[in-house]
Amino acid sequence: MPLSFRISSAPFQKRRSGFVLVAVLLASTILMTGAVAFAWFSRVQMKRLERETFAVQARSVARVVLQNIGRGLALDKNNYDSMQEEWFGVFLLPFADGWQVKLSLQPLNDRIPVNQLFLPDGETLRREMQHPWEETWKRLGRTEAASILLDFLDTNTESRLGSSEREFFPNGPVADISQFIECPEITEELLYGGENGAKGLADYVSLWSDGTVNVNIAPAHVLSLLDSRLDSRIAEYIVEERSDRPLRDWKDLEVVPGYPQELTPRLMNTLAFTSTHFEVQMYVEGSGGGRRAFRAVLAKDSRGVSLVHWEEM
Repeated sequence: MPLSFRISSAPFQKRRSGFVLVAVLLASTILMTGAVAFAWFSRVQMKRLERETFAVQARSVARVVLQNIGRGLALDKNNYDSMQEEWFGVFLLPFADGWQVKLSLQPLNDRIPVNQLFLPDGETLRREMQHPWEETWKRLGRTEAASILLDFLDTNTESRLGSSEREFFPNGPVADISQFIECPEITEELLYGGENGAKGLADYVSLWSDGTVNVNIAPAHVLSLLDSRLDSRIAEYIVEERSDRPLRDWKDLEVVPGYPQELTPRLMNTLAFTSTHFEVQMYVEGSGGGRRAFRAVLAKDSRGVSLVHWEEM
């Protein structure tokens, strides 16, 4: 009788079932991982889109506010600019759909105009700026840096006495005073001040001016730079006087205690009673709690008001 064999398929079927189960589990895991990843990606994209949408909306609100400020400044025909005026200060402006803007508006021309130190030739220091510039560096204790920074800013490439030109000097106006850090002699402490309230160059100079300093805005430590006869005591009297009422013209200034009237002709090209530049800071908040900060500088002249600086913080 011939031999016959019967091979049972049960173990194979079990192994096959186990393989199919593992494959299904792996496929499920992969699909689930993909779904989770897609959901995460979608959420990230939605959040990014929400942020971008909010940023665009906040920027639009800020621009509208800025346009209206510009119109208001153009209509201001006063012969003085002072923080005593009602349109300068901090305000909260409500908008539609739950938006609001916290606004700070103030006149500038409050410090020595670092981009307006020279005559139109771009290299000759204005006579009325010579004393303020030198006095600034005396107070900072770094008189040797006065000539170096003039070489940094003037339009020629020739070294001044006591200085040396470098190939990386911009030789022209700067867009931000932080550029002075490019000069090895200027440290952050020298530029921004140190501990215990020590002043830095930024406390004495500004980019935003037509070349004059507004007597109604400048702090006493800047006013006392303008002339050797305008000492800190007289500067404090000026600040005290303008806190009660704005100084509108030279007659108002000349009655300040201690002010030498013969000083007026010397300050005619340095001191003013109005500002040509104005700083606007805006904090725009949406109904959902988002917030964006903006800073702008507006310039005003006989032709109107223009935007000269825009910054999103």
